[in-house]
Parts: sequence; structure tokens; C-alpha cells
Amino acid sequence: MDVQYLEDYDLEFYELENIGILLGIMITIFCFKRWVTKFEDASDEKEISPSDYTIMVKGIPKKLNRLPGATFKEKLTLFFEKKARKYKQLNKYVNKVNLVYDISNLVKLKNLEATMLAKEQAIVEA
Repeated sequence: MDVQYLEDYDLEFYELENIGILLGIMITIFCFKRWVTKFEDASDEKEISPSDYTIMVKGIPKKLNRLPGATFKEKLTLFFEKKARKYKQLNKYVNKVNLVYDISNLVKLKNLEATMLAKEQAIVEA
């Protein structure tokens, strides 16, 4: 009877020890997560990348006829600076305009061409 009691006591002690270790690990992970988040925020504030202030605008009209002598990029720059002033964000300015064209249809056609060539090659080999 004494042996059974000692085995039950050891089992309860190990169960409590496991729960204590588990709680310690959870608290450590929680504190580490908070520290990593603060560190990440501080690092993000120190380094400014284009993704911090870049916007993507779709559906821009190809002809902006407000300024006859300016280039298309200059017209876009002035357009967005005027919009910023309209919303009382006077300290905002357009630093650079990069024109990127939508080539998703071209990529779809290239993929379709590749699949058709693969099917033709499979038919020739068969």
C-alpha cells in the first residue's frame, strides 16, 4: 500500500511539474513575441522603403490635356499633388512617378501558348 501511494505521489508531482514548465514556456513565448513586435516596429520606423509610401492606381486616362507642354509623368505628378491639397494634406508631395503597364493578358497568352505546345508535343510523341 505504501508503494502505490508513492507512485501516485510521484505521478502528481510530475504532472504539476509539466504544467509549470508548460506555463513557463507560454509566458516566455508571449514575452518574446512582444519584444519581437516592438523590435520590428522600431526597425520599420528606421528604414523607409518605397512600399511605405507607394500607391498603385489603375485606370489612368492615357490623355491628360490640362498642361499642353508637360510630359505625361509631369501631368500625373501635378494631378496627384492637387488631389493631396484638396484633402488638406499639404505636406504630401509626389516624389516620383513610375509607369507600369498591365501585362497580365500577355502572361495568360504565353501560358496558353505553352500548354498548347505541350499538348501538340504529346500528340506527336503518341
